[in-house]
Amino acid sequence: MIKLIIKFNISGFHYWKNAPNKYFYLRNLHRHLFHWEIVVKVTDADREIEFIDFNDKVQRLLKGEFNSLSGNIIVKEGIKDLIILDSEALYFGSRSCEMIAQETYNLIKQKYNDIIIHSIAVIEDNENGAIKEWA
Repeated sequence: MIKLIIKFNISGFHYWKNAPNKYFYLRNLHRHLFHWEIVVKVTDADREIEFIDFNDKVQRLLKGEFNSLSGNIIVKEGIKDLIILDSEALYFGSRSCEMIAQETYNLIKQKYNDIIIHSIAVIEDNENGAIKEWA
């Protein structure tokens, strides 16, 4: 079995609406550098899926789905309004890393149904996150 892997990162904002009191600050909108690691199965050792193209396509899907925030806008989330200065950041709302991984899977399968996805990892700031496996 052959698997190929793509990795990329995109800045984004989210919040944890029901965070316990110990982590109250996570109820507010906050920024992370989200890291993706997507593993897909292939059968051909000669670039059945061109990973450079696949990487670009997945990033475009995410940017189209999660609407890049415009620079200098005010987002009303959590306790206080937050001025967003990162014009490339995506907005994930109250989604967790687990939810973002699942939605990434759904987006890929809707557009490229023949791709066999083994796993998707979404990691916050290259420290903590989730891995979801399918095949």
